[in-house]
Amino acid sequence: MARVPGALNAWAPEFFLDRLSGLYHLIWSSVVEPGGTAEGRDFEHLTQDHRIWHCTTEDFRTFSAPGIFFDPGHSVIDATVRELDGGGFLMAFKDERGINDTATAHKDIHLTTFDVPRGPYTTPNGPVTPSLAEGPSLFRRGDGWVMIFDHFLEGRYGATRSPDGITWEPLSLDLPDGMRHASVLTTSAPALETSALDALAAH
Repeated sequence: MARVPGALNAWAPEFFLDRLSGLYHLIWSSVVEPGGTAEGRDFEHLTQDHRIWHCTTEDFRTFSAPGIFFDPGHSVIDATVRELDGGGFLMAFKDERGINDTATAHKDIHLTTFDVPRGPYTTPNGPVTPSLAEGPSLFRRGDGWVMIFDHFLEGRYGATRSPDGITWEPLSLDLPDGMRHASVLTTSAPALETSALDALAAH
């Protein structure tokens, strides 16, 4: 974003693969105000006008110019994308309107789907979390979906589950203290046994 006039920040980067094009899409949140400045801005407490931006790469060495990825007409941050089994993608994002107060009408997670990157997008579904939640991460568990998210003012995590990516219900979970904006990744590496983890922790 250094070459985008008026870019004030770049938050919460993630990436996903579009298998049809073979391109990886890097996505992140930015405020762009030509002539504006980030100096003295209260990003922590006051809503800024974010949109989801992206660029593409084949090799993580060269990148396309950045451009708008998702703009619902209001401030959004913390997008995360997962591929759907039947084709297309599921995206969770935070509605960043409102203030960091439990009485706010926003600051919660919504979902949309799209067939190709940059849309068109389906009408957002949500909120699917309580207010004051951010940093969603989506993953498969069996035939359904699980989404974890950060109750950022309370210092704890929440979760919700869905059989179809449309209807969601709360899910209890127990995660280590101090986690922020966690991600869930599936790897082909063999699982580490407890003894191996204990040995790593000792070092």
